[in-house]
Amino acid sequence: GGGGGQHPQHPHHPSRHGSTSDVAVATPQYARRSTFGEHNNSYYSGNNRRDSYGGSSVTSHHSLTHDPHHHMHRGGGGGFIWQMPFTVKCIGTFRGHKGTIWSLAASREFLYSSSSDGSIKVWDMADLRRGCLKTVSAHKDCAMCLAIGKVTLFSAGTDLSLRSWNLHNLEEVGVVERAHDGMISAMVCNKEYVFTSSHGCIKVWNGLTLQEVHRIEHFSQSWVRALAYNRRRDYLYSGSYNKIHVWRASGDFSLVSSLETNYGAIYSLAVSKKYIITGTHNQNVQVYDIATLAHVCSLTGHIGTVTVLRVTESFHGSFMFSGSSDTTVQACALPVLSSSI
Repeated sequence: GGGGGQHPQHPHHPSRHGSTSDVAVATPQYARRSTFGEHNNSYYSGNNRRDSYGGSSVTSHHSLTHDPHHHMHRGGGGGFIWQMPFTVKCIGTFRGHKGTIWSLAASREFLYSSSSDGSIKVWDMADLRRGCLKTVSAHKDCAMCLAIGKVTLFSAGTDLSLRSWNLHNLEEVGVVERAHDGMISAMVCNKEYVFTSSHGCIKVWNGLTLQEVHRIEHFSQSWVRALAYNRRRDYLYSGSYNKIHVWRASGDFSLVSSLETNYGAIYSLAVSKKYIITGTHNQNVQVYDIATLAHVCSLTGHIGTVTVLRVTESFHGSFMFSGSSDTTVQACALPVLSSSI
């Protein structure tokens, strides 16, 4: 499995269909107006309360706490096994999708989710009790990818279409019905462009008009399942079968460098200040030095394909979160990683 020439039904990981989906969100509550409309919400108080919103519900829990006693150690196979850098507790559950959730995107105030039911939902991150603010039927089949621009939300799906939405009211403002010949498996955007990938191809689109401005075909008929930016968003990183490519994210979109990975199909990708991090079909996370492209270490712990990676910075340091088809999310403190090798 995981070969570059295969054409899976869903290129990220095996489908896990279900009627509900969970996501942890922030808890501060303050008055604010939105343009998504109002809902008749019923609210039940209690320490562990459940709030219902016409088919969507929120379960509130406790807050996230920090544990300063975290470290990493070598596993028996020579890789690194991380320990949790802090205690993570779910503080909210949003329910309402009727299929697997494939993508999440967040603005300052709202969380957007897309699902195999073809819908996009917007959720209030400031007040859990408001629940789902709006739902749109965005795609005819699975809504695979979301990306947020300055005032626009972009979505792409297995129906081959690329769509743009007003970020404030979720009204559709643009569409390309057949953006790729195969389903769109990854998407990112910057101030000017939207980048989408599929089987053997990356396309570059004008973020305002959705006109195609460039096409990159450099992948020997492999799925390009992962895209990511560096911190300044001037370089685009792509992950395919045993390959990482680095491209200019503007101008001529030329190839800057490439790396043979030899760890199989890349399903997820993240870039921090120091590292390029890939999640693979073979259940491991691979870490590379961003300056030299040298392999730094392998992280083990998942027992399924690593389908999503995120790097975030906080007052406590830089952290990497990985999600897998094994249904777990794991965390790694990146400064600890650099001091352990």
